[in-house]
Amino acid sequence: MPGRPAIAGAATCDFHLAKPQYTETLQIVTSDTWAAVAGSLGLRCCRDRKPSEFSGEDLSGEFFASFPCFAVQLCVLRCTMRCWREDFVRSSKNIRTAFARGVAHVTQLPYRKSVTFQILGGTEMRYKLLTAALTATAALQLAGPAAATDLEVIHWWTSKGESAAVSQFAKAFDNDGHGDKWVDSAIALGETARSTVMQRVLGGDPPGAAQFNPGRQYEELISGGKLLDLTDVATAGKWDEVIRPKAIGSACLVDGHWWCVPVNIHSNYWAWYSKPVFEKAGVPEPKSMADFIAAAPKIKEAGFIPFAIGGDGNGWQIQLLFQDMVTEALGVAKRDEMYTKKSAEIAGGAEMKGVFTELRTLKQFTDNGYANRNWNDTTNLVITGKAGLQVMGDWARGEFAAAGMTGVKDFGCMIGLNEDKPVVSTDGDIIVFFKQDNPDVEAAQKRLAALLISPEVQVAFNNAKGSMPVRGDVDMSTADPCMQKSLKAVENPSNIVTATNRFITENTNQQINELVAQFFADDSMTADDATAKFSTIIGNSD
Repeated sequence: MPGRPAIAGAATCDFHLAKPQYTETLQIVTSDTWAAVAGSLGLRCCRDRKPSEFSGEDLSGEFFASFPCFAVQLCVLRCTMRCWREDFVRSSKNIRTAFARGVAHVTQLPYRKSVTFQILGGTEMRYKLLTAALTATAALQLAGPAAATDLEVIHWWTSKGESAAVSQFAKAFDNDGHGDKWVDSAIALGETARSTVMQRVLGGDPPGAAQFNPGRQYEELISGGKLLDLTDVATAGKWDEVIRPKAIGSACLVDGHWWCVPVNIHSNYWAWYSKPVFEKAGVPEPKSMADFIAAAPKIKEAGFIPFAIGGDGNGWQIQLLFQDMVTEALGVAKRDEMYTKKSAEIAGGAEMKGVFTELRTLKQFTDNGYANRNWNDTTNLVITGKAGLQVMGDWARGEFAAAGMTGVKDFGCMIGLNEDKPVVSTDGDIIVFFKQDNPDVEAAQKRLAALLISPEVQVAFNNAKGSMPVRGDVDMSTADPCMQKSLKAVENPSNIVTATNRFITENTNQQINELVAQFFADDSMTADDATAKFSTIIGNSD
């Protein structure tokens, strides 16, 4: 089969369709060159204007005849370098043996984005756009399966602080000396990202890697043989020696094999408050939730939202608050017994009724705009001095840091919802890697796995994220007072709370989410009714 005809103004590329990897790159330097390239491919400029032909020899017929697997004519919008939107639009002309489905909506391109088009007959083509902001150079790359050292990573780190943190991973991987590239696929909301990953895996198009939380969320991927075994990487890096606490490593070490990389220790057991708000309301800073509830009326009288919370994503923020309150009310041992033994008796007891009653009390101190608010916008209410306190995991600390605030004078933190009984959960984030057919991709996956847990990357990522590193041998002496509290607490095994996800399935988790969200929203549901329903969910849990 003949090679691709040279295109004026663009790099000359050859296709070898017998190979599973093929790539076409068009280097667009100036508007004139772009016109020549577009003209030579028979492309049209579209959107908000009449289609206009570019001058140049129309080679589309020869092109499509020679390369039927690319028999899709894309109408590409020539935009300014300020922003690219709707970069790929379908054109009906010259679509012969294939059909492209989907439109890429790209509103921000920090360094790399991608979109996959499904081609008739099952073939998939992934289009990746790389841009340099405010420059006159762009490269458009059309590829089949991702290049050997390009790894797509799906995650839900989308807030300002989270984006700053994950960029540390990308920077380390992009500069590892092997030509590797982090291909970022950020999807807001964890349940949406996880659902996308599972659909991709079931469809035979898994990403190179994906974020999960420790627990039972990915056990079927292990049992189904979908994940890359990282035991050789873990052995070389002595993960079993450097990861602490051991419970963090156990989430990835299953049946003697390492199936994921733990990258941080996140604790749900935190409350974050605005020191200026408490000062202006004339109330002391809280040391427990009881202190806060006593101070909340005066905070409200002073014109502030006493309690900040959000209700997006099926009410996961409300359930986080609820689970923190459950541990505070039952204690760690009794709470663990309820989940491990599926004790409907404990779940339906007086202590749990007290939790629902206090949850209803807290609702009266929030604002009417809570229903669809995401967690980082809720944190921002505290950052900007509009709200007094938020109960949220320690990833909220990354938002304060991104805003240039410190835990010394700008905001306060309460560990475990009671400073006299500090607890930390062994939640966190892990990265799984999916089996690939290409040994070069597998090698790049293992390089990334080793980098994620390296001392330098652990410090850089977790300082930005607000979480603790999983390594016990890194220097965190420069951490702020809030992180110092957690670092001290995690040293005592009795202060460690096992993450709820270790005990319950995603199905049970969603049932609890829905119940707690409904109770918080519906004032007609009594604490007795909610307690009875919670008891049934736990008694029948997977």
